[in-house]
Amino acid sequence: SVMAQKPGSLTAVDFDGTDDYVSVPDQTALNPTTKITVEAWIKADEFAKTNFGNSILCKHGWSTGNKGFVLRCGDGKANFNIANASGAWVEAVSASILKTGNWYHIAGVFNGDSVLVYINGNLEGATAYSGAMSPSTGLAAKIGDIAYTAQGNRYFKGQIDEVRVWNTALSKANIRNWMCRKVSASHPDFTNLAAYYKLDEGSGVDAKDKSGNANTGTLTNGPKWITSGAALGDSSAHVYGTSTLVLPSKYGDVFTVKNISGAPAMVHTYITYDTTVQAASKNVLGAIDSTHFYGVYYETNTAVKFDINYDFKNLAKVQGAKKCGVNMLYKIPGNIGSWDYTPSKLYDGGDSLVIKKQTKNEFVMALYQTDSTKLLSTNTGRNWFCGGDSLMLIAAANDSFTYVWYKNSGVLAGKTKKNLWVSSDGIYKVKMSRRGTSCSFTSSAMPIGSRSTLVTWGLSLNICENNDSIALTQGSPNGGFYSGKWVTSNGFFHPKKAGAGNHTLFYNLLDSNNCTNKTSIVAQLNDTTKLTVSAWPDLCITGAKVNLDNVSPSGGIYKGLGVVSNTFSPVLAGLGTKLISYTLTKANSCISKTSFKAIVHTPDSISVTLKDKACSFDEPIAIHTFPKGGVLKGSAVIAPNFYPLFATKGWNWVYYNFTESHQCLVRDSARIYVADITKTTLPKWPSVCDNTPEFNLSGGQPKDSGVYWVQGIKSAKFNPAAKGKGLYKIEYKVVNYFGCRDSSSATLRVNVSPLKPSISVSGNTLQSSSAFGNQWLDKNGLISGATQETFAPVVDGYYFVKVTNDSSCSKLSDSVQFAKIGINETPQHLVTIFPNPSYNGIIHLKGLSDYAEIQVFNIVGSELNLGKIESKNTVLDLSKYGHGTFIIRIKTGDSFTNYRVIL
Repeated sequence: SVMAQKPGSLTAVDFDGTDDYVSVPDQTALNPTTKITVEAWIKADEFAKTNFGNSILCKHGWSTGNKGFVLRCGDGKANFNIANASGAWVEAVSASILKTGNWYHIAGVFNGDSVLVYINGNLEGATAYSGAMSPSTGLAAKIGDIAYTAQGNRYFKGQIDEVRVWNTALSKANIRNWMCRKVSASHPDFTNLAAYYKLDEGSGVDAKDKSGNANTGTLTNGPKWITSGAALGDSSAHVYGTSTLVLPSKYGDVFTVKNISGAPAMVHTYITYDTTVQAASKNVLGAIDSTHFYGVYYETNTAVKFDINYDFKNLAKVQGAKKCGVNMLYKIPGNIGSWDYTPSKLYDGGDSLVIKKQTKNEFVMALYQTDSTKLLSTNTGRNWFCGGDSLMLIAAANDSFTYVWYKNSGVLAGKTKKNLWVSSDGIYKVKMSRRGTSCSFTSSAMPIGSRSTLVTWGLSLNICENNDSIALTQGSPNGGFYSGKWVTSNGFFHPKKAGAGNHTLFYNLLDSNNCTNKTSIVAQLNDTTKLTVSAWPDLCITGAKVNLDNVSPSGGIYKGLGVVSNTFSPVLAGLGTKLISYTLTKANSCISKTSFKAIVHTPDSISVTLKDKACSFDEPIAIHTFPKGGVLKGSAVIAPNFYPLFATKGWNWVYYNFTESHQCLVRDSARIYVADITKTTLPKWPSVCDNTPEFNLSGGQPKDSGVYWVQGIKSAKFNPAAKGKGLYKIEYKVVNYFGCRDSSSATLRVNVSPLKPSISVSGNTLQSSSAFGNQWLDKNGLISGATQETFAPVVDGYYFVKVTNDSSCSKLSDSVQFAKIGINETPQHLVTIFPNPSYNGIIHLKGLSDYAEIQVFNIVGSELNLGKIESKNTVLDLSKYGHGTFIIRIKTGDSFTNYRVIL
């Protein structure tokens, strides 16, 4: 039932924000249509990016339209959402933003006129709506997730406690009055409680419904039970704004919060009527009140402070002398923490405590120990100590008391603290007085004594500090153990670790009283000489002997392979790492030893390289050495280069000397052949004409060992026609076997040749197209004296004309065939021409050979354009040329026959 409750907030459920929740079956009580209130205590570890996430309690769905309700805080703002009668969502959102890691009371209300959302009893958001709700009948509710999973997951990450659903609208006053109280039958709206999940089970998967509807929820996918930190009790009081807050208990004591600073939005105080399940800290003595305790809650604010006044005058069990022991303890809120003292000040005249400058915590009354036989104790639990040791006496009170200590009935001057260390026999007691009151308590007397056993140790130690470990002996009586700095658990003393000087060592004996009795000796360790080893260089096996002087102070003896009379010979030692020892004996006979390593190496590899041949006029040549830092030598060497210009012809040597890291002088050499250059010549070139055929370049010396270049382009030939008119640079370059180079150059002029001439025929005269530079030729060559523009051949045949310009460049015309105009007296062929004369301009030719060619000329020698005529029987139409005399020339092979016809 509701009344069967456990103390405080007890446990809560922790949700991981990934997949866990509490499933609550559908029930009629969870489907109101007119009014509803949903409450919960929450502490979020993380908020979602939108207000849809972090479902606290959800019972809504969209499968057949918007229905139901949800309380959530997805983006850090508390919001309450209901589906109205039309299936539209109506939402109220808080103005404030919640903080992670803090406990809050969240409430969502629909009162028939508005949707409201509260944080810690403050109205944070309101949205007007008058009408009914659409119930989500048939849909299970969920704590910590969205109810309708088809719309995605909106898990809560953090802790949820004390979930309540009412099918009525709680007033602001009732939200405030009961947010820090467990629900009971005295709640004004108790009959409208639809579901109440206290979440105090602490184990298992059941979340019991304490409303009376027995609608048990199920923890799904593993949410964890944890200790709750919600501010929850059986009765409470509150104030909104800075004021005094008074909360009386049913036992007659009154808890008052006053002088509130820091401007909190609200302050609640609550009472839990039950035994606290948290223990007191180990330094708290006395009895904690088992009937009730108090709590104070406000939103986290480090500036908030308040004073507490605790009035216990009507609390019967602390009347009379007991009130002198009244104190108040505190711990952190919730079902966690341990109880510890507060700086409470007792006002015995007013039967009250005052505690200054407090913060949000829980508080409980406690009684100091007042039984005189229990006011004094020791740190060991016994009333004696071992000889040479001490014992702490502890008074059963705290710093609100003053103390007076007594030994053998006399006051111990200056001893006024709660604890007293004693190291001598006697009878001790303490009187404790509470500051500002007449309350005091005196303890029973406690006899204190010492117990010891005589031990002796006759060992004498006077040795060198570098001695090996020494077994300690001679302690008496037998059965004890040895101790001291640098003494091992099995009784060995280590001089090397202890170092020179006097060292106190102990012999300890644990007697039958469990007392450790001890005696001591002083071990004198004589100092040895501190040897300093300087760095010793690595040596080369070919190196000279080296004096051994790298250990100081000097005067000792060196030993090792290769050591002779305090010198080291690398060649005697041989290759590798050699250990050399050094021993120095001090005047007090203490011997100091050290050693170091000598490493003997083979010489490092070095190299000198440069190219193997050069020409005497080459630029300086880089010499490459490895490693760098040595000395280069040679007749033409100026480091780091070799200069061919200064070298003799033939082979030249370069030497490299290097002193490597092991002090070995290492040498290497290289040689280079210096050759003389090859001399080249190139003859002068005559001018050529641009119609000169391409020709091979030649004449360079030495013959056949060089390469020709024309205008910077390698070429063995020259093509005047492609180059054209101009002056061209011809180079002849030679590279010999050694890479020595030489070159010569000359110029070649290309002149423009004249235009190609043409020949025209006028009667028995040939005429050149050029007025100057003509030379006529026939098939036998030049015709002597025929240098005029015109030429009249005396015989038939083929003729040419060659034109030469001022640059002596010539062009030859195409040939023309010449035949004197006239009629052969004797026909050469059996050709019949008719009619002749012709009156209509039509001429018939018969008897022509297969390859006869026909030409027709007028009387002045001009050829008529009749086209090519090749036929044995040909008809010529000359009518368009009018009347007159015409010559028909018939060519067969190389002979001509002329016929005259008249039209």
